[in-house]
Amino acid sequence: MIQKILLHVCRYVAATIVAFVASLGVIAVWRGVDPSTDTLTFLSRFTAAFFLSLIGFCGVFSGAWCLSRATRWRGAIVLVAFGFAFGAYLASLLPWQDQKSVVPLGYFILLPIPFGGGCAVYLLRHLSLTRHWSEPTRRIQ
Repeated sequence: MIQKILLHVCRYVAATIVAFVASLGVIAVWRGVDPSTDTLTFLSRFTAAFFLSLIGFCGVFSGAWCLSRATRWRGAIVLVAFGFAFGAYLASLLPWQDQKSVVPLGYFILLPIPFGGGCAVYLLRHLSLTRHWSEPTRRIQ
């Protein structure tokens, strides 16, 4: 019994680490594509929303594959919550939080992250409902 619980905890820790690394990879691509993230033009807001949702999607989708097949999409919901909470914590530490132009937006800036994660949960749920992904293959005799 304790081994099963320990296995689940280890899988969630691994899923969180994989999700974090995948999110960092998307951030690295984002900085390569749009190095001028300090300006608030329409294009930079669009690319920010796109890449924030991509961060959520890639992090949750890749991290969920560390979980067991039976609990993969439910665990992805936990990863979305972890990712949004971690993003909100990091956003609270940023120095631009005190600027008057950003204060009305608040944490609404971070809403694309759970949107992308929710898309990953939906895709994982859809994949778990198909026979090919949810059951082992059967041999025809």
